[in-house]
Amino acid sequence: MMKIIAVTIALLSITLPSIAGAETINYPIETDGYKIITDQEFHRIYMGTPGYGVIESPGDPALPEKMLELLVPQDINWSSVRFTVEIINELEVIPNINLIPNLPLKPGLAANAIDLGYDPDYEDWGVEKNIVNGKNMYVYGRNANFPGQHVELLPYTERKVPIQTGPDLYAVQGTTPIDAFGENKYLRLAYRPFIYNPVSKELTLITKANIIITYDRYPINGIKSAGVTHDYVIITTNDIVSNSTKLDSFVYLKEFQGHNVKVVTETNFGDLTGQAPDGRAEKIRKWLIDNYNTLEIDYVLLIGDPNPDDPTNPSDSVGDIPMKMCLPRYFSWNHRESPTDYFYADLTGNWDLDNDQYFGEDLDPSHIKSPDPSIGEDTFSANWTGKIMCDYNETYKFHTFSDDGVRLYIDGSLVIDNWAEHLPANDYWTQSMTAGKHDITLEFRENTTDGIIQLFWQTTVSKGHSHYVGHQIIPSDHLYDASNVVGGLSGTYYDNSDFTGTSITRKDAVINFIWGTGDQGAGGPDTGAEVFVGRIPVYNDDYAKLDDILQKIIEYETDPGDISWRSSILLPMEPMDENTPCAHLGEGIRNDLANPAGFTSYRIYEEDYNPPTPELWPCNKNNVKNEWKNGYGMVVWATHGSQTSASDIFDSSLTTQLNDTKPAFTFQTSCLTGYPEYDDNLAYALLKHGGIATVGASRVSWYSGGNWTTYDPTSGVYHPTAYYYTKGVISDGFPAGVALAQQKAPIPKMGMNEMDFNLYGDPDCYLLSTFPNSPPTADANGPYVADEGTAITFNASGSSDPEGDSLEYRWDLNNNGVWDTDWSNDPTTSNTWGDDYSGEVKVEVRDMLGLTGVDITSVIVNNVEPTVNNISMDQPNPQFILPIVHTLTFNGSFIDPGWLDTHTSLWDFDDGTIVNGTLTEEHDEPNATGNTTAEQVYSEPGVYTVNLTITDDDGGVGTATMQVIVVDAEGAKHDLNDYIQNLPNDAFKKPADQRKNAFANKFNAIDEMFEADNYHGAISKLQNEVRPKADGYVDGNMNDDWIIDPVVQAEICMKIDDLTAYLETLL
Repeated sequence: MMKIIAVTIALLSITLPSIAGAETINYPIETDGYKIITDQEFHRIYMGTPGYGVIESPGDPALPEKMLELLVPQDINWSSVRFTVEIINELEVIPNINLIPNLPLKPGLAANAIDLGYDPDYEDWGVEKNIVNGKNMYVYGRNANFPGQHVELLPYTERKVPIQTGPDLYAVQGTTPIDAFGENKYLRLAYRPFIYNPVSKELTLITKANIIITYDRYPINGIKSAGVTHDYVIITTNDIVSNSTKLDSFVYLKEFQGHNVKVVTETNFGDLTGQAPDGRAEKIRKWLIDNYNTLEIDYVLLIGDPNPDDPTNPSDSVGDIPMKMCLPRYFSWNHRESPTDYFYADLTGNWDLDNDQYFGEDLDPSHIKSPDPSIGEDTFSANWTGKIMCDYNETYKFHTFSDDGVRLYIDGSLVIDNWAEHLPANDYWTQSMTAGKHDITLEFRENTTDGIIQLFWQTTVSKGHSHYVGHQIIPSDHLYDASNVVGGLSGTYYDNSDFTGTSITRKDAVINFIWGTGDQGAGGPDTGAEVFVGRIPVYNDDYAKLDDILQKIIEYETDPGDISWRSSILLPMEPMDENTPCAHLGEGIRNDLANPAGFTSYRIYEEDYNPPTPELWPCNKNNVKNEWKNGYGMVVWATHGSQTSASDIFDSSLTTQLNDTKPAFTFQTSCLTGYPEYDDNLAYALLKHGGIATVGASRVSWYSGGNWTTYDPTSGVYHPTAYYYTKGVISDGFPAGVALAQQKAPIPKMGMNEMDFNLYGDPDCYLLSTFPNSPPTADANGPYVADEGTAITFNASGSSDPEGDSLEYRWDLNNNGVWDTDWSNDPTTSNTWGDDYSGEVKVEVRDMLGLTGVDITSVIVNNVEPTVNNISMDQPNPQFILPIVHTLTFNGSFIDPGWLDTHTSLWDFDDGTIVNGTLTEEHDEPNATGNTTAEQVYSEPGVYTVNLTITDDDGGVGTATMQVIVVDAEGAKHDLNDYIQNLPNDAFKKPADQRKNAFANKFNAIDEMFEADNYHGAISKLQNEVRPKADGYVDGNMNDDWIIDPVVQAEICMKIDDLTAYLETLL
């Protein structure tokens, strides 16, 4: 039975008073309408106007809360702020209210998450609580109001806010107003119209009051520079600047959009001294802190490896442009860390407020550091004794989370022993327990820095089993003190770490203690951003992939075509658990944001909830993938996640199946999908293909199980986080980085979700607005015709760009997909073909944004015939050539401007003999050159014309000829006689004239023998009468020699022997 108590109260619109120059603010408040709904044993409060959330503290009463932000002067002295609440009407007390407690937070962690200890039943109740049956007994067991006051002063915030943007942004494509931002400071108050006493069960309502705020002012320290400003900063590395071919184009894009861009590398920040530990992240942030105000920086794009430096792991690897590893859950036993880029966005907060080099811890710096004022902050010890009550005969798993030493005894046996000094550590013990009470002793020692001791248990059976006990701090109703009284253990604390010195004793309801400090509070991490941050990861020096991403962003932000497809949103929603179906998030986005903006929505839910009835169900990867292929401007999902997968929705392996010409804004309401150490994390995989601005969680992220609230902007859990980011992009018209910062800004505390969700992409990327830039038109000129070996000059100077950009050119000279030239400002290039060719030549031109155009033309290269340079002959007898006995070697050479041609040679010796020559050639530009040889023996005397033909592989022919005279015996004899008669006198023994005449007489005698065909006589005459007169140097006897020149002797002997050999063929 549902019972509704309705109360009607006049509504007051809370408006900001004018406070310019004032030191006092009077802020009237009047409670809005509300309803108290009874549901079984509990009551819930619903406020009648939007803007209220609940005090998000699991296990504590679910009271409505509204955060009030008051714009204050830039010169406010924050430490001077004071406030009082003046009650105007009497407080109203509402009795008999059993207020429902807040539900625990749950991680959106998928079963396939790597190395993160998946537990589907894990619930997080926060720190330092005593949870019994879902209630924090430190609140529900106290006879006191919760919270202690209706109005609480929260940590202040400083942030940049857009003041010139909105729905009109999308009126005309490409007409994006130049962003204008105000740097504002806000005082924050938490206003709780109700406070609650859970023991008396009374609600106290404040109906009308006045908040009086006072503060001092002092001069502003930061003065903006009157010099050059840079509203868009790219922080990257020298290697990336040197190796990226698209970074300059991206810089030009941002300047084309009206920004003044500065590229910052380790050259700028590497020598700075940042906050301890002064790593790469601190140095980058130091540069930003030093410059964001004077340079008037609005946007920061980080380009580099995001791998964070884990302070709990000194040996881990660190990226060159790392995220900052924060530890918002440092004092929790699991899911402690969160890498974040918001470290570079909030530049006024001290993220290590307690100066322990663990950043972003979720405690106040003034948190207690010891159990009691009489106990020192370090070097103390404690023991707790008593009994635990086990409800079942079952296997129990005991768990301690400690810093420093811990020892646990069950029934007198030491079961956990980690007494050595250590950082926060988990220790476990599993054993079979009988139902009933068991002795327990827990010992703890603290030596340095923070102290933590927590005692958990659980049964090892699955949820749903009658003996199931979920993992939890052992509750007080199962603990008995040394006197066997339920409600906690007996504790003794010592002022030394060895159980000596001053001691105190008390009863502790649960063992759930933190003695340490954190970084939350005034001056600590702030959800307000001074700059808007995005990132493009670069893994493994993959500069080509970086260039692909940069070019895609350029084309997306300058698309001159129809971008109406972007006015669409895909909403896959998978239940987080049986009580959190997530369809309400999809419905909220569709009805409140997409429909009013004229978007088309496509919902994929797990089932037809009737209502609502989605366009498609069930929600699975195949359904999501097939629909996403159609192209959507934005995709927002909710499900569990891992490093590479969103459960039942999508994973990294599917991204290449998406249409990357229609990349989507994504908000990935899941754990881990932006895990920076994984180079295939889903957020990055989508940025590479299928996405344009992707937001994912770097670690475990959190939702409120069973809580369907979507409309609380001050809540950092899943659904409002996704809802308000989508609102920023669609309804407010913010670029991605501004939308993400504005989503975080109203949240009063920097929690893990605020750190987790980071943007991969350009922070200045808009969904529905572009700066149109048409690609250039290429003109290759042509067609081109030339001979092989002759240079062709290609000229693309006829290319043009619609916006008048200067152009760069590159050529693919055979249109095979491989560029033959690098980008150049010169529109011409030359090429010489070494063979005939008929094909295409392609030119690509690009403008200063990297947009390209191509043109293809034809080229014909004609074959050129080879040229035979010369023919020569090597003959054994230089004086004459005889048939049969003389083997002649012919040589030819050639040249061909087609240096890639191959050749054949053919010798025609004019006696019916035709042979292929032996050919060698070289193919070195600019010419092919070669030589050919062949041998020939003529059988008959005569005059012959030798012809050499060189043919290339394209049929081109070159020829040359030479004449060969083959003499008979008579001719050879005359040549020999002429040779002797023409010798100089000094070749003879004196008298030379008589010797010449004597030789002439002998040859005359041989003539007569030839006329008588007396070849025997001729041979005898040559060998016995002529040769002995010229062979002394040959046979060693020079007494009879008439010719005394050794060279001449050798020539004469050779000729006589050749003639003799021929005469013998005539016998």
